[in-house]
This record gives sequence, structure tokens and C-alpha cells, in this order.
Amino acid sequence: MVNVDQMVYVGIDIHSRKHIVGIITSTLLEHEGTAWQNAETFIIENTIEDYQYLDAAIKAYAPSHENVAIAVDHTGGHYSEPIIHFLVEQGYRVCYLETKAVKAIRERFLDQVNKTDNIDAIGAAYILYLRDTHEISFRIVPVSPQLNSTAALFRSLILERQRYIKMALQATNRLHNFLLAVFPEGEAKYFRQLIRIADRYPTPEHILNSDGLKEIKRLRKANKESILALASKTVGVPGKTYERVIRALIAQRKECLEQCDFVDSVIKDELLGHPYGHILLSFPQIGEVSAATLISIVQDIEKWPTKQKLKKALGVYGRISQSGNRKGKAKQGKEGSRHGRRVLFQICLGSASSHSRDSDFRDFYLRQVARGKPRKKALVSTMGKLAEIIYHCLQSGEEYVYQGIYR
Repeated sequence: MVNVDQMVYVGIDIHSRKHIVGIITSTLLEHEGTAWQNAETFIIENTIEDYQYLDAAIKAYAPSHENVAIAVDHTGGHYSEPIIHFLVEQGYRVCYLETKAVKAIRERFLDQVNKTDNIDAIGAAYILYLRDTHEISFRIVPVSPQLNSTAALFRSLILERQRYIKMALQATNRLHNFLLAVFPEGEAKYFRQLIRIADRYPTPEHILNSDGLKEIKRLRKANKESILALASKTVGVPGKTYERVIRALIAQRKECLEQCDFVDSVIKDELLGHPYGHILLSFPQIGEVSAATLISIVQDIEKWPTKQKLKKALGVYGRISQSGNRKGKAKQGKEGSRHGRRVLFQICLGSASSHSRDSDFRDFYLRQVARGKPRKKALVSTMGKLAEIIYHCLQSGEEYVYQGIYR
């Protein structure tokens, strides 16, 4: 248990441009009741002058860094990176707090119904005091600036990639609609080929005036002839009205796919230097994007004291609700990252294929099915087993090696 006689606890409520700081001393917290309301709070901005003011304010209470504990709420994302970088550079111990922990402290320990930034800042500091005096985790995890920053970068890249994919899909769907109007025969049989040539020849009229599509490379001669034949007798409406829209959608789709490829290249480069990159890529069915998604959730494996904690973060955990004589049934929990759950599902679904490489989680799935478990439930169980294997590999720092223990 930590000696709290001379401790100073600092809580920082993160915002985009301004942050609220609450400072509590262990001496103040020795008093019962609402003495914590007398804690010092102030606002700082993202400037070197304000950061130095924060450093001086902390040192006024505790000259030694060993007697200071700082907690930062984890809702800020990239907003928290500058101030965390400064505090770590100054030698302070900085921890992350989960949102649920701050809310629990505010409502149960501080007995506050209202939510204010000052109360959240003081509550964050108070959590550290309770951790030291009662040895309860309260979802407090140490900050690893490099790992956390890379995880935040991956999270942003994955979200950007999904945005580009969604925009490309929307453009593709609209192209279906417009080509169905101007060239229904071609849209039904040769849509993939048409979107490759639509930037030059967006309508049947343009196709017929293209000199046999001779300028189009990597398009089979038979397909060219079929497209030309269908264009000559199409029942579509005159394409002049839709020509500009089709060209614009083709350009938009192409730009989104190029941006998606660029994001993929950045993810690949970042994975090469990440300590977890080669470990995750050693798993069958895990590619660069899946590995980056998992790293964005895991952040630092030391953050998760048990495999159950990581499974909950990834959204693949069970929970039992039992009351009185009613026998509780295990149900799939609803908390955790939907992105983590989606990635694990895709990995396990691919591994269930008869053409996939041998892996322990594939063997686990097949064994569950052989015992009579429905395939969907077996797949969910396999997702949990995969999360456990990932946890052990990241903890040991070793690449995945097929063991065959579930064959």
C-alpha cells in the first residue's frame, strides 16, 4: 500500500483547447465530509506558459515527483497527447482513467448528482487517492506515450479508412442507379467493366463513338464486342442528362479508393516498427488492417491485468445474471469495441473455411461444431478463444505458433 502522508493527486479533465486541473493533497482528504470541495482547480490552455504554470502549481505542493500522481481522462483522444507528453517529459507519473470510473466516483464517492468539469477533475484526483488507500484498480492504467500515441493514430486511420470505403460504396450504389437508367443492359451484365471506362465513356452514345473501345486496355475483346452490341440497341434514356453526374461519381469513387490505398500504406509502414505488429501478423487471417484495429484497442498489453479484461474490451465476453431461484444463463456481453468484435468475427469466419491454414482457434471451432454446438454459437466461442491466444502472445512477446492442442 502506498504511503499517502505526503501525496499530491492531480486530476485533469481534457478538452480540445482548454483543460481543467484539480489538485488534492492527502492532508486535505484526511478530513471527513466535503473537504475535497476546497481543492484547487484552474484552467490551462495548450501553451508552454500554461503548462509551466501547471508544473509550478504541482511543485508548490510536492517538490518531489515521487509524491505526485496524475490522472487524465481518456475521452480526449488526440487532445490529451500534448499535455501528457509535457508531463512525462517532466518526470511525472501519468495514468489514464476510463469514463465509467470518473462517473462512478462522482456519483458514489463524491455524492454529486450534477456533472461539471471541476467535479470531474477533482474526481479524477480522488480516484488516485482511493487506489492508493484501498488498493482498488478503478480502471486506472499507466500511460505509455509511444504505444498510446500509435494506438490513437491507428484508431484515426481505421476510422478514416472506413469513411473512404463508405463513400466509395455510396458512389458505386449511385452509379448502379444512373447506369440502370441510361444503359440497363450493360449495367446488368458488365457493371464492373463499365465503371472502368465510364470516366471516358459514361453513356451508350459515348461508347458507340469510341472507335470500338480500342483505347481501353485490359478489357477482353469479347467483352468489348458485347458492350458495343448492347449499346447499339439499348432501351435506356438519352444519357446527356446523366453524363456529368456519372463522370463526377467515377472521379469521387476513384479518389476514395486511392485515399484508402494511401491509408493502407501508412498502416503497413507503422506496423513494421510497432512491437505488436509482427506478433499479430503471425496469426492466420490477420492482415495489416486487422492488426492495426486490434492495436488501437489494446494500446498497451500491460493495461489489461487479465485476459478477461481484454476480452471485454474487444467485446467478446459472457455474463451471467442470476437472482433467487432463477438459474442464470450465460449471455454475450454488450460492452466493448464493436470494431474489435467485427475484426475477430471476420478472422474466425475466415479461419472456419476448409481452405484456411491450421490454427488453434480453427481447431477449437471445429471441435465445438463436432460436439453439436450451433455454428453461430461456436463462432462466438471461437472469437473469445482467439482473444485469449492474442492476449498470451502479446504478454509473452512471442509470435503465434500452431500448437494443435484443440485438434
